[in-house]
Amino acid sequence: MPRARGNPKDRPLTKTNIITIDPDFPSSDKILQAIKVLKAGGLVAFPTETVYGIGVNANNAKAVEKLYAIK
Repeated sequence: MPRARGNPKDRPLTKTNIITIDPDFPSSDKILQAIKVLKAGGLVAFPTETVYGIGVNANNAKAVEKLYAIK
């Protein structure tokens, strides 16, 4: 697996999927994709009124560790 360049912990890179969801007409299929990511311990980024938020499954310790690692 490729490694992140310049990363002091030399963590492996992960795949990034971009799912665009229309806020006025959200697709249930796209929402389900995001849910699958969260259930698998992944992270999701989402726009807020001022910046982007990062979401994880708070009941998944490894997902929470990933969140703290990227902060």
